[in-house]
Amino acid sequence: MHLHHLSYERLEEVFSEVFGLATGKGAIDNILRRTGARLSAPHRCATGEQLPSVAVRSSDETSARVWGKSWWQWIFQTPSAGCHMIAPSLRPPTQP
Repeated sequence: MHLHHLSYERLEEVFSEVFGLATGKGAIDNILRRTGARLSAPHRCATGEQLPSVAVRSSDETSARVWGKSWWQWIFQTPSAGCHMIAPSLRPPTQP
């Protein structure tokens, strides 16, 4: 199994350089939300309610520009999975 941990900025570059598609962080977030909902349970991002019950090894919070505005993104790493969430406010989202 190969895992690639890419920020929204790097995903924009991949879409542009590899696929020749001009896209933004908002579009990428929409794609991830739509496809993420269809993934099987072991690969689904944990909700905010589930995260405290999981042993989180590391987390990070940073800003991201979406539609010209500063949004916030969180990355949580557990022993078996990673979770990447983005929202327009500093308050962490409870749903991916």
